[in-house]
Amino acid sequence: MGGTSEVWPDTLVVMPSVKAQTVEIAREFSMASFVGRWDRGGRHRRSTRVTTGLPSTIVATCQEVIALWVAVLALLPGLTAGAPQQQPAPKAAASSPVTATRPLKPGAILKDCTVCPELVVLPKGSFEMGSTLADVDSRSHELPRRRVTIGKHLAVGRFEVTRAEFVAFLSSLASDSQKNYRKCKVWAPDRPYSPWSERDEHSWLSPGFEQSGEHPVTCVSWHDAQSYVAWLNNTAAPHKGYRLLSEAEWEYAARAGKGNQRYPWGADLRESQLCAWANLGDKSFKNKMPGKGNWEVAACDDQYPFTAPGKAFKPNAFGLYNMHGNVWEWVQDIWHDSYDGAPADGSAWVSPNGQTQARRALGRWTGKVLRGGSWASLPEDGRSAARSWHPEGERFSSGGFRVVRAVSEPEAGR
Repeated sequence: MGGTSEVWPDTLVVMPSVKAQTVEIAREFSMASFVGRWDRGGRHRRSTRVTTGLPSTIVATCQEVIALWVAVLALLPGLTAGAPQQQPAPKAAASSPVTATRPLKPGAILKDCTVCPELVVLPKGSFEMGSTLADVDSRSHELPRRRVTIGKHLAVGRFEVTRAEFVAFLSSLASDSQKNYRKCKVWAPDRPYSPWSERDEHSWLSPGFEQSGEHPVTCVSWHDAQSYVAWLNNTAAPHKGYRLLSEAEWEYAARAGKGNQRYPWGADLRESQLCAWANLGDKSFKNKMPGKGNWEVAACDDQYPFTAPGKAFKPNAFGLYNMHGNVWEWVQDIWHDSYDGAPADGSAWVSPNGQTQARRALGRWTGKVLRGGSWASLPEDGRSAARSWHPEGERFSSGGFRVVRAVSEPEAGR
């Protein structure tokens, strides 16, 4: 895993005098997670990162022997005399969900199972949600600006859910059920006046451009995201309480303690920094579009005309990647035309108000909220306050999602 922290789903308590040797041995015999890969033809193949080259059954046996050896050493007299306080040291990934055995402080990275998304623990806090009138791109549905309090620790997806992670979910389904995840609106440059076209042959596996397993899954509806979350909770990581973020939680995570700035990296009205932080519509995307002269894009080039792998751009101050751009992210809330009457506790706003009911009475579409912008979005649609919506049953190749779960008080050490 990249970054300064390694992700180990469980802990192995090791005596200080033998800690270094034991951790080294445990690392050597660790079973790595399966990682989904696709070749250019769209065929899926599996590969592992097992450093020893041994069969998985032998590796698992070695791990059990090591754990038993350490437990025996802990019982021998004299080894703990004068030793400093024990510190938990990690061991290899387990295939089942694991309860944390030490406090998870803000910034900690955790992974509840080998196929689960990596999560980052966020601090509690309050923030101002919505745009300000000083923002030249402020819109009425981003107002009124209001104070929201996130009163619990959250563990938010470090990345958007990837293709590899979505494959793990689909592989648990019968082949007939897998066929339900087809049909998607994709970018169609051969249709200059209506470049988005719904086509039966396209899906998360074929969104109209090349992807690897590390790219965010696209062509998933809000209902597809809910099915994935249900699979996490019922099969991959039972009782952890995974879900989609609320809209308020999403904006809190995106702003990352940076106040009312346009983007978490600053105002950046000239978009001089945008391509280092976000995969939004830019020169590389414009070069793929028909009628290039009519498109307003960022004045930079991030080298990714479509989606990008997780670590292609800088993380925000909370350690989260691609909160801005890459793919629009489904959240739990239904669409409302303003924040009048919205919850102040960070919970999802799922009840219709008068505005929503009026929309329905007029036969106008209503749907679920999307946040963050995408590879095809104008820069202003990637602002921290920007919001959009889409019918929850539709799939499109610029839409994906991210997951969250609450961190219990014992886990957080509180």
